[in-house]
Amino acid sequence: MKPWLANVHLIASIGGGFTGAVTSTAPLFQQGFSLGLLIIVAIACSIYVYGIFAGLRLVADRSETLHLKIFYSLQVPVFYSPLFSYFVAAGAYVTLGISGLSLNFNFAFGSVWFLSLLNGQPLGLGVNFVALLLLVLLFKEPLLEPYSQKQEVGATSPEREKLSASE
Repeated sequence: MKPWLANVHLIASIGGGFTGAVTSTAPLFQQGFSLGLLIIVAIACSIYVYGIFAGLRLVADRSETLHLKIFYSLQVPVFYSPLFSYFVAAGAYVTLGISGLSLNFNFAFGSVWFLSLLNGQPLGLGVNFVALLLLVLLFKEPLLEPYSQKQEVGATSPEREKLSASE
C-alpha cells in the first residue's frame, strides 16, 4: 500500500473514529439518560471504536485491511424508513440519495451518525461516496508483501546488495 494512501486510511479510521466516539456521547448530556438512547449511543460508539481498531490494525500490519473494509462498508449505506433509519460517517461524507420524491445531496467533514427506531420518516435510500471510494481503493490496492530482506541502519546501496547476496 502506498504510504500516502495508508495515511488517508489512518486519518479516516483513527481520526474519524475518535471524533465519532467522542461526539456520539453528546446526546446523553443534552437529552438526559434513557435506556433507549443509551443503547443507540452505545451502538454508534461501538462502530467508531471499531474504526479506531481497524486503523490500529493497519498500523501494525499494512496488509491487514479486512477490518477497514468492514468499517467502510458500515458507512456506505444511507437508509431511512418509518421503522428504522441508519447513517454513519467517520471523518467526511458526501451522500446522494432519494427520500420520498426528492433527491438529497449532503457533504461535510466530521463524524456523524443517525440511528432511530419508529421515527415515522419516509422511505429513503442513499450512498456515502467517501466511504465507497475508500472501500474501492482498498480492494484495488495490491496488498503489501512482507519485507523479508535484512536491512541495517545507515547501510548504503552496495552494502544492502552484499546483505541480500549473503542471504
